[in-house]
Parts: sequence; C-alpha cells; structure tokens
Amino acid sequence: MGRSFPNIYRQLRLSKIVVVFCMLLFLPVYVYPTADMKDRLHQFLKNDMAFSEKEFNSFQEGKTITKVLETDTKHEIGIFSIARINVSKDFFLRNYREKGMNLEMASASSWGIINTPPQLENLKEITLPKEDIQDLKNCKPGDCKVKAPIEAIKKIKQLDAKAPDFEVKANLLIQQDTVDYLSNYLKYGNRALVKYSDKKKPVQLAEQLQGLLKASPYLERYVPGLYAYLDKFPNSQLENTEDVFIWLKEDFDKGKMRPILSVNHLVYYHPQGLDSNPIVAQKQLYAAHYFEASLGLTVLFDDPEGGGNSMYLLNVTRARLDILREIPGIFAGKLYKGARNMIHERMSAVKRNMEERKGTGN
Repeated sequence: MGRSFPNIYRQLRLSKIVVVFCMLLFLPVYVYPTADMKDRLHQFLKNDMAFSEKEFNSFQEGKTITKVLETDTKHEIGIFSIARINVSKDFFLRNYREKGMNLEMASASSWGIINTPPQLENLKEITLPKEDIQDLKNCKPGDCKVKAPIEAIKKIKQLDAKAPDFEVKANLLIQQDTVDYLSNYLKYGNRALVKYSDKKKPVQLAEQLQGLLKASPYLERYVPGLYAYLDKFPNSQLENTEDVFIWLKEDFDKGKMRPILSVNHLVYYHPQGLDSNPIVAQKQLYAAHYFEASLGLTVLFDDPEGGGNSMYLLNVTRARLDILREIPGIFAGKLYKGARNMIHERMSAVKRNMEERKGTGN
C-alpha cells in the first residue's frame, strides 16, 4: 500500500473522487492499439451497459449519456454515466479537486479524512443533524428514523434526554462508536460491518454489499484483484492501492430528504502504476438514512482518438435503498428518474466547468 494518501494526491492532483465506474479499461500491463481500445470500449458499452443503438450513436456524437441499469433486486438501483470532456487527462487531474470540477462533492456540505488508526480528536466534526438527535431520543430497535445498530440505540437511550448537554453527549457517543467501528473493520473487514436495526427486519450491511458485488459481474471479470480486495479486505492484497477513509455530510434534495452522514472506504488503485488510468472504488460503511449499501468505482482515461486533447469520465453507482422495499413500482420509477437526472446534471456540470476552465487558459 506504500505511499500515503496525501502524497498520492499531491502527485496526481486528484482528490476525493466520486463513486463511479468503468471496468472495460482495467487493462493489463501492455497497451492496446487505439483501434483495439476503441473496439473494447464499444463492446463494453453494448454488452455490459446494454447501450441501445440510439444511446451508442449519441455517445459517438460526443453527448453525455446517463442511464438507469436493470437490476434483479427490488430495492437496488444502478446508474451508468459517461462523458467525453475536451481537456487532457493531466488538465483534468490538476483541476478536479476544485469546486464545481468534481462529482462527489456536489451534495456534500462538509467532509473529512479519517486517520488510520482512527482517533477521537480527528472526528469532532462528525455530528448528526439536530433533527436526527431528537429522533434518537425515541428510538427503539425496529422503530427508528435514524439508521443505527442496536448497541448505539441503547447507548443513546441511557443518556438524560432532558439534560442541556444531551446533543453534545449524543454526538460524542457517535464519534466514539465511529472510532470503535472503524478499528474493528480494519481488523476484521466485512465481518465487523453494521447490522441496521431501524426497521422491523434488521439489515446486515455485509450481505447487501455482497449482493452489489454479485450484481457487478464485469468487475470480477475484468479486474478480479480489485473485486477480491473489496470483498475480502483486509485479508486480500492488491499492489498499487491506497486505502482512505472519509466521512461525508450530503444534502441530496434539501427540504425533501434528510441530510445524510456517511462513512466510506475509498480504495485508490492504479492497475499499472502512476501512468495508468486512475481508479477509485467507494465502499459505503455506514449511512444515517436511506442507504442499506452503496458501491461504486471511478475511472478517467484518455480518448483514444482525441490526440491527448480529450478524455472520458465514466460513472457507475449501485446502491440498495430501504424506501424501494416499500413503495410501488410507479413511484420507484420516479425515484429512478430523479437519481438519473441528478447524476446526469452533475456529469454535465463537470464537463462544462472543465472545458470553460480550459478556455480561460487557467
């Protein structure tokens, strides 16, 4: 694992990449000719992402394509997005960490890197919104508006909810639980992952993540080492990787959805070292609302016909959402459409902002 996260990101000028994905381009150590690389991309889009002729023709014209993927599980959603951005890969990497130039920070009001091993003083900004803290007062296993394990619910219930420092103490418990949780994950991997007890039927995060991995057969087919690493961490080894743990506070739809506090494991991976296409896998380890699991990867790579002046950004995100277990199909369709539009707007904004930045000569 070698280099530290800050050193990698200083070398590449790439920080906090979103949950995004393309398996086609996890190339072996040799380099494919341009024509062969193009054919492989086209095969991937048609065979693995089920591109229609219309979508494929639009993609060839340089349009950004975002689509909802078919899934075999009722409460799972998958979205794929690809954009050709008319800047070099190096230019993209230099600017990606700035506001408006990346996908993952579009809805994050705040974020932070968690040290390893995790330390309490490093997590003081991990707090739940006041509304969530108030709901925790009345939580019971199987009936809670905040996703939490039984142990956390019991600890919160032991506090004096009428005390003026209730919120401070509740957040301190959450911070300490985060330290303990990540420490166990670093030792035991998926065996240490949370069992959500907010609904009548508890949900084991490890089982949901396993389902997302199985729903991504192209991951195992094209890059089995990364598949095994995500599945068997920390007992699987993979060269040219760096593990990073982050927390995020995100507002996906202000006023309609609650802000979401999440903890995530990022795996930064260069299949061929620093000169290859950078890949980031994001494995969600906890989310306070809606998500039962989320898994995605990121890749950016040169356009094989762009002469070094354009590149592609691809995005696949798979998630399992508790609300999809309950709502009828007609409303699920609206949720899919909303999620698809959100990803498409973000991808389009990154493309636009990058190209405008290049046009100013910065």
